[in-house]
Formats: sequence, C-alpha cells, structure tokens
Amino acid sequence: MTQEGSVDSDPFQGVLVATTEELESSWREAPRRWGHSMHKLAPYVGGFPPALAHYFVSKYTNPGDTVLDPFCGGGTVPFEALNLDRNAIGNDAFSYAYTLSHAKCDPLPEAEFDEALMGFIDRADSLSQSDIPAPDSDVEVFFHEDTLNQLQRLKMVLSGEKTREALFIKALVCGILHGPSEAFLSVQTKDTFSGTPNYVRKYIERNDLSPEPKDVEQKIRDKYDAVVED
Repeated sequence: MTQEGSVDSDPFQGVLVATTEELESSWREAPRRWGHSMHKLAPYVGGFPPALAHYFVSKYTNPGDTVLDPFCGGGTVPFEALNLDRNAIGNDAFSYAYTLSHAKCDPLPEAEFDEALMGFIDRADSLSQSDIPAPDSDVEVFFHEDTLNQLQRLKMVLSGEKTREALFIKALVCGILHGPSEAFLSVQTKDTFSGTPNYVRKYIERNDLSPEPKDVEQKIRDKYDAVVED
C-alpha cells in the first residue's frame, strides 16, 4: 500500500507462508478461529471470516490473478489473496482500515520490526512531559495514567507518519488497546469493545476495579509474536 487506499502486491518477500488448510466444499466447514495468525492483528467491527475470503478467492481466481476489494476494511480479502499467490488491490477511505490493511499485507520481519519499534520508543521517551497534552477524560477512564502517558507519547511520534514501519506499529497498537485479557492495555470489563466511557465508569465503580499499569512496548512485542506465529 503506497498511498492511502491501495495495497501493493507481493509484499511478503518470503517472510510469511500460508499454513491454513484448503476449504474445498464450503467456507462454513472451517473450524472456529480458522485462519492465518495475521488476521488477529486488530479487531474490525463488521468484518467477515477469513475462511469466506479464502474460499471465494481460491474458488473463483487463479494464482497470478488480481483481486480487487474496493471497500477492504480490515484487509481480510487482500491478505488472503496475497497468501494464495494472487495480486491484490484494496481501497478504503477509513484511516483505521487503511492502517490495518497495509500492516497485514506488508508485515515487518523481526529484525526490521525491532529496529523500528526501538526507534519510535526512543523518540517517544525523549519528549518532554510538558509536550504531552492533558488526556481526554473519556479516554482516561480506560487506562492507568502511566500506560496512557506511554500511549500519548507514542501517538505524538507516530501521528501523521505513513511509512511502512509506522503503519505496522500503529496497527499493532490498535490491536492491544482494548480487550478481555491481560494482553490488552485497558481495564478489563465484560463488554470491553462496546462499552461507552460512562458504562465503563459505572462498571469500574460497581466492581471495585482500577486500570493496572501496563508496559506498552512489551505488549506491542507480545502482539507481534502472536500475529507472526504462522
């Protein structure tokens, strides 16, 4: 993806290999959580199962064909097309969709990831506290103050950056913001993805919870290990 709205072909450069089984009769035969680990990069509301994209791309196109997804969302179709040795073109006006699709289709090998992350973290750590704006109260409710400070610093460094490295790190951060386990940075509630700030405030008070401090850099590294597992 060289500009917002389009996905480059042949991004893997030998880094990733498809590990999922072929779905010969129907995408519905796929077991729960079927699909390449890269699909776990970050949530995308309204996305469809990777097995559906895999089945139809493999059934109606051939290796070397070009697959177009004009509203690519979280990048499920372009990723599956590339993983099936097709070319892929994806388009979406939503910046979150653009970020996820780009990251899935052009992932960083470990050495490049480590170098990029350390560079962004060093820049974030070098910022003066006076440069960090006061957080919005609706955001504050979800995170421990130390965790939120780390996120704000990283946001200031990454904001406006559209390099391959920056987009991949942004997508990893998106994948660890909110969720129902220790892998995520926010306070854990029953409805982590759908809860409004007021709902979360009341849930925290009712259940005597408080956000715990999390190391953002370590959680990013953990997420990277999870998504490149396959």
